[in-house]
Amino acid sequence: MGRFSLPQTEYKISKESAEKLVRDLLSYYRIDIDSIQDKSTKQSVEGACDKLVGYYRRGYVENSRTDKGLSVKQHLQEAPGDVKEIAYGKMTGKAKIATDGFGTDDRYQRIYAMLDHMSGSVSGTIENLSGVDLAVAEDLGVLFLLG
Repeated sequence: MGRFSLPQTEYKISKESAEKLVRDLLSYYRIDIDSIQDKSTKQSVEGACDKLVGYYRRGYVENSRTDKGLSVKQHLQEAPGDVKEIAYGKMTGKAKIATDGFGTDDRYQRIYAMLDHMSGSVSGTIENLSGVDLAVAEDLGVLFLLG
């Protein structure tokens, strides 16, 4: 344990279990990190995966299988209202179309619009998250943009 490690009681599942959940997400969307040519993009994706392992371990996110496929549920730590969790459905073409109108450099706007669509939320829900909730959403968004 490092000097600034979180207490072990913070974790609900093992690192190995959390890594499997991240791999399940990557596998479901057939995201092959090794095939990403751009070094910066590859590092961003790997960094998002590393952070997601910690989020799964703390119970901030979980995967669930439905008849529609894999869904990712985010348990909000600092809910901005009555909503305590957000369920992100399957990435579809319509979710990607929701990112139209934003330039490729508008990464956060694209992610927020896509996640609002995937969750069935009204536009602006994701951008009203803060702290760790926003960090979790943004790291999920990095992967979903590749899916």
